[in-house]
Amino acid sequence: MLPKHFVMWSSIIRCCSPAKKGRVCPWIFALTLSLLSLTAQARTAQSKKVLVHQVMRGDTLDQIAQLYGTTVEKIQKLNPGLNPTRMSVGASVRVKPSLGMRAMGVIDYYVRPGDTLGKIARRYKTTPRLIQRWNGLRTTNIRIGQQLKLRAARAGKVGRAMGSHTRGRLVNGEQMPPGTGYHIRKPIETYGTSSTIDHLLGCFRKLHKRDRKMPDFIVGDISLRKGGRFPPHVSHQNGLDVDLGFVPKQKYRSKYARRFFYANRRNMDARRTMDLIKCFDDTGELTHVFVDYALQRVLYKTARKYMSKAELKRMFQYPRGKSTRVGLIRHSKGHVNHLHIRFRKDEKRVAVLR
Repeated sequence: MLPKHFVMWSSIIRCCSPAKKGRVCPWIFALTLSLLSLTAQARTAQSKKVLVHQVMRGDTLDQIAQLYGTTVEKIQKLNPGLNPTRMSVGASVRVKPSLGMRAMGVIDYYVRPGDTLGKIARRYKTTPRLIQRWNGLRTTNIRIGQQLKLRAARAGKVGRAMGSHTRGRLVNGEQMPPGTGYHIRKPIETYGTSSTIDHLLGCFRKLHKRDRKMPDFIVGDISLRKGGRFPPHVSHQNGLDVDLGFVPKQKYRSKYARRFFYANRRNMDARRTMDLIKCFDDTGELTHVFVDYALQRVLYKTARKYMSKAELKRMFQYPRGKSTRVGLIRHSKGHVNHLHIRFRKDEKRVAVLR
């Protein structure tokens, strides 16, 4: 029996060839077969794509097989030597899904004000019981700032970046929530990707926990609700760019509380500002930090007291000149009263294709 699309193409060809009195033109027929063959090959190639699954707490081979529409036997064949009873958390398992899918990514989620396991589960298309299992929770009680391991189930409700920093947009943008340990200058201008918000909340929490004398951080512009052009910024268009205030020294904290200030070696706490930058760098998702070149010098002099030469070279553009395109921390005009951090797109949050 001929496929429906084959019959449809044949009908169209006959209708377009009245001179042939219902006969199919040989060259058009050959073209049709070629197109159908290419389509079938593309679908076959997609279905044979091998993905890498990251093991979470409580995962079994049966559950992984069901998740990707395959069998335990096929997974074991792709992973020689895999012991189904001794899979460690974070281990990689190769799978070949039966349908067009993307790998299910593991993400770190920090609990926001008003969150419940039910709300988080609905957002990530999972269940409260699975979240409990992944994180070893005995009850459904969670606290603000608590870190949870999640597996993104769909891209639909996750804030994600589209396009570039200077020509992009934001889908399902997430607003920076109010909280302790930081101050938001203009909430209406602090929409970001879900990973950006997670990184901010995670680092603020870690730094305050580690350093009890750390002052509140100042959060400036991220993106507008749907991203796009955001004057006077050139970037800040897809939720991956964040403006943050420099950390002031102890005696200037009341003066500069809840606002940006023009930093220099006298009023900026260089060590704590470097701790802030290093925390974001440790996520592995930071691509750039924009700071005025003169302030880089101040930060550099502090960092060289405890960083190796190789680390200093990786981190700083200084002292190689403001026009050089090297180092994580780079010069950008206008970044004297705040620093600008930029994250890369987080592909781990995109999961099953519709």
